[in-house]
Amino acid sequence: MTPNAELKQRQLPESQKTTKSKLLDPARKGATTVSSEKRSASPTGISHLSQEAGKVKTIRDAIRAEDKRLRAAYPFPLGEHWQSVVGLAIYMGSWVVWGVATFAWWTGGLSLPVLMVVNALAISLLHEMEHDLIHELYFKRQPWVQHVMFMGIWLIKSNASPWWRKYYHLRHHQYSGQVNDVEERLIGLGLRWWSPKRLLVTLTPAGTLLVANDIARDDPEFSRVNLVLSNSPVIVLSTAAMLVHLICALGGDAALVKAGVLSAPLHGLLSQRILPALFLYNAAVNFPNVLRQSCLVIISTYCHYYGDIPERDVFFQTQILDHPLLWPFQLFCFNFGATHIIHHFVTRQPFYLRQVTAFRVLPIMKALGCRHNDMGNNFRGNRWVGGEKAVDGKGEMMAGLREEGEDWTATTPRTSDDEDSGEEHIKGA
Repeated sequence: MTPNAELKQRQLPESQKTTKSKLLDPARKGATTVSSEKRSASPTGISHLSQEAGKVKTIRDAIRAEDKRLRAAYPFPLGEHWQSVVGLAIYMGSWVVWGVATFAWWTGGLSLPVLMVVNALAISLLHEMEHDLIHELYFKRQPWVQHVMFMGIWLIKSNASPWWRKYYHLRHHQYSGQVNDVEERLIGLGLRWWSPKRLLVTLTPAGTLLVANDIARDDPEFSRVNLVLSNSPVIVLSTAAMLVHLICALGGDAALVKAGVLSAPLHGLLSQRILPALFLYNAAVNFPNVLRQSCLVIISTYCHYYGDIPERDVFFQTQILDHPLLWPFQLFCFNFGATHIIHHFVTRQPFYLRQVTAFRVLPIMKALGCRHNDMGNNFRGNRWVGGEKAVDGKGEMMAGLREEGEDWTATTPRTSDDEDSGEEHIKGA
């Protein structure tokens, strides 16, 4: 079924458009009654909250029920009492795998391609740990442990600072798919799939500088100076190491010596001391990160929607992405595409438990109409529907369909489900 046909099938009957309706069960605490004449219509023609609120509640209840069942059935290792211990074991185990594989390659026991795969897998687990630490799922009462773990992760991921990312990730849960969804836009969300910018942000975190200006124009709160100052220490080092390695591999060092730009003693130092260290750093850290990050960025942008979706409506933010063609990419981001949608509905769940929860929860989500394997997402610039107006990177399709001056967030009912929006953490991040 095409996206347009799906949307037409799900539109509200005409009889419901001129009457008052309950966004939630009126007996439920926090229920809100909103006149449909004042209620914002999404660009897809679907009421912002009234049609999907029941589905969102059903999905969240299913996730929490399965979470509770699994924790009770397997108190070790899934119980909350063991959560920090399990997290620390995964963290330390990932470092051990990375260290053993690197040593084995250095001593001739592993080939470089095998090293890249093994280390990319180990670092992908550390990325999941970083994400869970951002949501304070481990060592919440020992913040110094979180900071130590953050530092190790920052060094080995060669990417954005975890402390900087924490603010923008929690903000992502508030504004997913909107112009101020900085975290996802920095990795190319909303860009045309063939855009050179999108290619570069997929391959290297340094590519985020190419989209920073676009984001700053749309979101006055976003600081390009803060982006650079907070993240440059590690990203500049890793980018410089790979560029020097590439230049020398292409014979650029010899050409510089021949041109008189590089002296013979300096070339000797470069060849005998610096290049071997750079090769070790690149092989153990940077090359695996190119593989890991590329897979993660492809899957993350593929499973999120942008621009023409309602604000703060979790039902339209992501899709279930588990097509076999994408399994090689999923391998290096811990099945992100298939399970990230669960995290959008319920954030406070460790990544390993989310994978187990998925077996029972994903069929329920599919039955309730959550998008599933929408393979045209990237080709539409991550738009829910698509079209010429929806691929300019600025969400104008949505803006043109809002009622002038209307605040969509004013119609959002404040319920206990807000704990899963990320909003309760962002102020203190």
